[in-house]
Amino acid sequence: MTSQSKLRGYVLMLPFGTGSKSESLRPALVIGHGTNLTIFKEGDNPFQNNFLCGFHGKYVETTGELDLEKRKFLVKEIIEVQEPVSVAEKKPTDLTIPTEKQDLNKGENAEEINATSFPNETHEENGE
Repeated sequence: MTSQSKLRGYVLMLPFGTGSKSESLRPALVIGHGTNLTIFKEGDNPFQNNFLCGFHGKYVETTGELDLEKRKFLVKEIIEVQEPVSVAEKKPTDLTIPTEKQDLNKGENAEEINATSFPNETHEENGE
């Protein structure tokens, strides 16, 4: 059963039919949390997907017919749109770029962190 839908996600060329005669890269719409839909554009060669290849790696909004049972989406319209979180807004986590106070290999700050972050416990205090 198909329904008209408008979806947003990333177009990625993913492996299809690995180890078979049909092995190829086919376009998929990745809409989050591991949900991938195989996408097709009416009139595009299904073995080459020339039109959809142009959107590889891009965040898009697409309108078309969704068949959830077969996890397929027939694209009627597709446009590139701005990502919900741009690269400029993404911030590295504290674990990827240590600050001076986070770097336990640097002098006084490391001792300060060790002294305040890890309270002294003895086996007697824990009942051991």
